[in-house]
Amino acid sequence: MQAQKAFAVIVEFMVDHRYIDDFIGKTLNQSSNSLEMEPKCHRFDVCQNEENINRVFLYELYEDKLAFEEHLNSTHYLRYHDQVKEWILDKKIILCSML
Repeated sequence: MQAQKAFAVIVEFMVDHRYIDDFIGKTLNQSSNSLEMEPKCHRFDVCQNEENINRVFLYELYEDKLAFEEHLNSTHYLRYHDQVKEWILDKKIILCSML
């Protein structure tokens, strides 16, 4: 039986400039919640583009793909998603299995 591989998620957001400060605050809180409440979430970085502050990137690392799926169903993620979804102009997601 093959061991489950670590699973990385990279997300790029383009955020409405009117809400960028609120979005960053909510996203930093989401990062903390994920790391504190999810033992299988090992990393959750929030980065802001220096050339365009309305572009925000996330780098998340989970024990495996199932852990990421659990994250997407967590109460804190669903609350976060509802809070920020109207502020997002565009969103790109890259899902990666670690080699």
